[in-house]
Amino acid sequence: MSSDNNTVQNDYYTSFTFGKDEFIKYRRNIRKGTGMWSSEDLDSRGIPTKTLPIEERWSAKHFKLSDVFKELDIPTSLVYEAPDFYNLADWNSYRNYLASEFCETVSRPPKEMFYYREFNYIGEKQQDI
Repeated sequence: MSSDNNTVQNDYYTSFTFGKDEFIKYRRNIRKGTGMWSSEDLDSRGIPTKTLPIEERWSAKHFKLSDVFKELDIPTSLVYEAPDFYNLADWNSYRNYLASEFCETVSRPPKEMFYYREFNYIGEKQQDI
């Protein structure tokens, strides 16, 4: 999905799908730049022996979408150009969405969607909520 030719590669939080092979590729991108061990000091087997400082560990939480999905092949993909899209990445973008006419057309989902229930039985009819 794109909006004004902006996709997840442009750090837009748009919807997208990918297959197993792409998942492995994107997971490798994350694992390259994150973790607990430094790749500078390796033992004879190639295993890291030195840990990173705490502030540098698990750095993937700070990655941008464009860092993770840099190998995304947009030209060969099926891309849907969304006529109404608002990137809600920051507060100002969210305020722009709330002030738009499109916001008036979006209705609240039904209560059943948010109804909490434990121990739903498998294979039995659900009761009316």
